[in-house]
Amino acid sequence: MDRAWYQKYYEFEKNHWWFKAREEILKDYIRINCKTNQRRKILNVGAATGGSIGWLSELGEITSLEFDKESVSFVKEHLKAEIVEGSILELPFPENSFDLVCAFDVVEHVENDKLAVEELARVCRANGNVLITVPAHMKLWSQHDVINHHFRRYTTDALSELLNALPSGKMQFITYFNYYFYFPIVVLRKMNNLLSNLMSGTKLKSDFEKFRPGFLNGILFKIMASEKKRISSGRVYNEGVSILAHWIKN
Repeated sequence: MDRAWYQKYYEFEKNHWWFKAREEILKDYIRINCKTNQRRKILNVGAATGGSIGWLSELGEITSLEFDKESVSFVKEHLKAEIVEGSILELPFPENSFDLVCAFDVVEHVENDKLAVEELARVCRANGNVLITVPAHMKLWSQHDVINHHFRRYTTDALSELLNALPSGKMQFITYFNYYFYFPIVVLRKMNNLLSNLMSGTKLKSDFEKFRPGFLNGILFKIMASEKKRISSGRVYNEGVSILAHWIKN
């Protein structure tokens, strides 16, 4: 993330409908589908400004990691939380260390995504869970991806292929999510990309900055969060703006 973005991103993580709805979907899925016989040891890879630290701490004993040095400083200063500086491409933990390894909207930020998922699998214990979310569909590529330093967006087939190549494990579940806003966002992204091309030289902005929901924030949250029951029960969405994948290590 760009340096001026930290405080804004922190506020988005706390309050924006998309972050809060993703949180609801992931919490529900983890509670129902990532059960263990003990308090989970959780690795939170790519903690950013710390929005995921609080709610993941409700689900187990959490270790958070972030590559960006200034994000690490921000989390320590503002949240007074423990966080490790490190890379998803070389996780500073032994093999078989965690029951649940999470990388929420992280893998798209690294060029070598094969090595990234190999590292996630390496530090996961036998019968443990790796949970990943990524943005979906290159046709949705926009300024939002550029400013957030993404290398790619995925399809479920592409992400399945990446995870199925891992040894000693199996795909448990994969689905698109943020389904209800998929078609409106396709239209908005195409229009926005067209306008951006016509107005070259304008300052790049993420979707969170461009589209302030205002009083609609709570309504948008409820619509997206309503997907959690379908997803937690193992039923898939065939389209969406994001993807959730669950891999289990043998």
